[in-house]
Amino acid sequence: MPRKCTPKKSRRTDPDTARNIPVTCKLSAADLAVISRKSAAAGKTHSTFLRDAALASHVQVSPAIPTINGDQWWALSKVASNLNQLTHICHISEASPNSGRVLETLDELRQQLASIRADLIRQEKGGRL
Repeated sequence: MPRKCTPKKSRRTDPDTARNIPVTCKLSAADLAVISRKSAAAGKTHSTFLRDAALASHVQVSPAIPTINGDQWWALSKVASNLNQLTHICHISEASPNSGRVLETLDELRQQLASIRADLIRQEKGGRL
C-alpha cells in the first residue's frame, strides 16, 4: 500500500512567508542609480537588497574595484595575506627580542597597503592618486 505524503509548504504557498505584497516607492534617478550600484556590488536584486537593508542590521557591500586595477588588487591581497601570516608568527613567538620592532614594521606595511587599496578604489570614483 503506497504511503501518503503531506506536501511540504513552500515559501510561495505558505501565507506567513509568501512574498506576495508589492511595495512601491518613488525614487529620483540618482537614488535609483545608487541603489542599483550597491545592489549589484552586493550581488543582489533590488528587492533582496532593499529587503535586507530594511530588515537586517546591515548590508555587506564590496568595494568597487576598477577593472584596470583588478590585477593589482589581487596582488595586494596576496601581500596582505602574507603580512597577516607574519604577524601571527610574531605574536606566537613573542620571546624574540626583535618581535616588537617587527610588529611595528608589519603594522606600518599594513597601513600602507590599506592606503594603496583605498587609492585603487578612489580611481573608480574619479578621484586622484
